[in-house]
Amino acid sequence: MGAKGFKTMAIAITQDDLTKWVGVAALMDPPLADSAEMISRIKALGVTVKMLTGDALPIAKEIAIKVGIGENIAVACLFRNEPDANQKLAIIQSHEGFAEVLPEDKFNIVKALQQAHAITGMTGDGVNDAPALKQAEVGIAVKAATDVAKQAASVILLQEGLESIINLITTGRAIHHRITNWVTSKIAKTFFTVIFVCTSYLITGQFVVDAFDMILLLFIVDFVALTLSTDNVTGSQKPGSWKIKPLVELGFVLGLLNCAEAFTWFFIDKKYFPVTGIDKMHSFGFAILFFTGIINILVVRTPLRFYQQPIGKVLLFAVIADVVFAIIILTVGIPGFTALPILIIGGSLVYFLVFGFLVNDWIKVRMNRMLIFDFQ
Repeated sequence: MGAKGFKTMAIAITQDDLTKWVGVAALMDPPLADSAEMISRIKALGVTVKMLTGDALPIAKEIAIKVGIGENIAVACLFRNEPDANQKLAIIQSHEGFAEVLPEDKFNIVKALQQAHAITGMTGDGVNDAPALKQAEVGIAVKAATDVAKQAASVILLQEGLESIINLITTGRAIHHRITNWVTSKIAKTFFTVIFVCTSYLITGQFVVDAFDMILLLFIVDFVALTLSTDNVTGSQKPGSWKIKPLVELGFVLGLLNCAEAFTWFFIDKKYFPVTGIDKMHSFGFAILFFTGIINILVVRTPLRFYQQPIGKVLLFAVIADVVFAIIILTVGIPGFTALPILIIGGSLVYFLVFGFLVNDWIKVRMNRMLIFDFQ
């Protein structure tokens, strides 16, 4: 970020080969009115802001204080002349900005922070900003940037101010959460399906679903899972990272819970609502796998409790359409699919809703807080 502020210009006239000083003119290039508020909001999102400018140190300090970056500003030669790489990094990390920087200084600062495993963004508008914009993970060219800067950047702001940068951060974190929600859902569903189908075969000596049931199940449940990309999610207040191990752990725990609940309902049904015949057994197995899969999507769609985050309209419509479709084919039956009593269908839906939202959802929140997300 470059500095704006007060600057002075000497005025002189030349006459008869003699130059006569006549005065000093003051010029002012103030920061945008919303800069202080926007920088405060960016900092609240866990992003460290540093100002890099070619202006003199007094101007840089004045603007940094005015917009809320801080007053710990130094001249670029402080780190430029430092031969030790570790000490140079320490200088860069301990200061909130640098004045009198050269184009190569911006590039070197970005690269040094990256070598310290920091995800770095850079915003600029000039030709001399292009190398740093290209080097940064997220190079952001402002609206009035030169063509060279725009070509080097990965993001071009179409509006004045920093509001677009905040939208970039929050949207990126929302996308990150949607991806992690989908991954968790996929792990839990795959683990549960494999364990339930294989174990039930070992117990009963029969497959609880056939090939047609599995194809239909994969189609309609994955149809809903795809709509997670449109769901309402809230990005965390801190930068996220890909914590694969905790995601796998959460997926496996939810999968195990689904298995325990499914087998419990399976044996309850065999005792009180006997399902006779292999065809009805397949329909009942389909019902268990379907209701578990759909409710699992609703559980993992947010790291919060299921009622604390409004569900997206597209996802809600897809869930309702899927449930209605499944109830119809379970009640009426279709070629290759045997109908079930409405009592078993309704009981399955209520059973998995209760356990999904009261038990699985509670455990999910606790594991998310401990292992993955921080929403405090």
